[in-house]
Amino acid sequence: MSLNAMLQEREPESDLVIHPTTSWSETRLQRVVLTDVRIPFGSAVALLLKWTLAAIPAALVLGGLLAGAFYLVTEVLGVRASL
Repeated sequence: MSLNAMLQEREPESDLVIHPTTSWSETRLQRVVLTDVRIPFGSAVALLLKWTLAAIPAALVLGGLLAGAFYLVTEVLGVRASL
């Protein structure tokens, strides 16, 4: 049974058709539109928690870079805080 036949059997409303190629040179880029993602609620929550935890060190690094750039600019321009 071919892959196309299995896909048609599994999801008949799908218009997905796979065209096998013989070499990389015959591979063409195609535009893909994602219309639906089926993911269990628990998996979605876990994914969002991972993204949140990964964003914390990224924000710290970005904040440090911006603070360093701000420090260098104020030193070069000779700006002093008058508090």
